[in-house]
Amino acid sequence: MATNPEAARSRNQQPSDGVEVNDTTPGAEGPQNPEQGEPSGRARGVPLSQQIEDLNFYLRRMTTGGNQDITQIESFGGGPDYEMFLNAVSSVGAQCGWSEARLLRTVEMKLRDKAREYYGALFPEERPKTMVDMVRWFRRVFGRKLTISAGKRELEKCVRTLGEPLGEYAQRLKVIANKIFPASELAIPERRYHRNSLLVNQFIEGLDRRLANEILRA
Repeated sequence: MATNPEAARSRNQQPSDGVEVNDTTPGAEGPQNPEQGEPSGRARGVPLSQQIEDLNFYLRRMTTGGNQDITQIESFGGGPDYEMFLNAVSSVGAQCGWSEARLLRTVEMKLRDKAREYYGALFPEERPKTMVDMVRWFRRVFGRKLTISAGKRELEKCVRTLGEPLGEYAQRLKVIANKIFPASELAIPERRYHRNSLLVNQFIEGLDRRLANEILRA
C-alpha cells in the first residue's frame, strides 16, 4: 500500500505518550526580528563591538570592586596639605558612589610615613568612625605649624595620664614636636637636636615623679 509522505511526517512530529517533541529546525530558538533576522532578545541598534566593550567594563568593575579608582588618589605622608588629600578622596568617592565606610578605608589605605605612624598609634575604638571625625583628626594633628615658643607651652601641658601606655604618651609628644619642626627642617642638625632635646625633656617631665626618677637612674 502506498504511503503518503506528508502524512508520515505529520505522524512523526505528534507527541507520544505526553512527551513533547522538540523541533530542531533552524530558527526555532525564538521569535525573529523581521528586519535583522536575529532573535528579538538581542540589543538592537548597538554595534557588537560596543556591546563587548561595555560587558568587559562591567566585568572589570565586578572583579576589582572599583579598586582601580584608588590609584587616582595620591598617598598622604603628613603635612599641612591634608585638605587636598581628603578632598581627593571625597571627590573620587562621590564619582564612584562609595559608602562612608569605604571612604574611611580608603583614607587609611593611603596613609604613609608620619601619617601612617600617627594613625597606627590609635586604638581601634579611638579611630574616626565618620568622615567628619576624620577631618577633625587630620586638622588636630596636621592643621597648623606652631612657633617654637607656642610649641614649648603646648609641650609643657602634655603629661602622661593615669594608666596611659608610654608609647601612646610619647606619640602625643611627637605630634606636637612635629608641628614645631616640620620634616623639611629636620635635615638641619641643629634643628633636629633641638627637637629631640625638647621631646626627651618633656617626656620625663610629664611622667609621675617615681617613674621619672627610675628613668633618670637607669
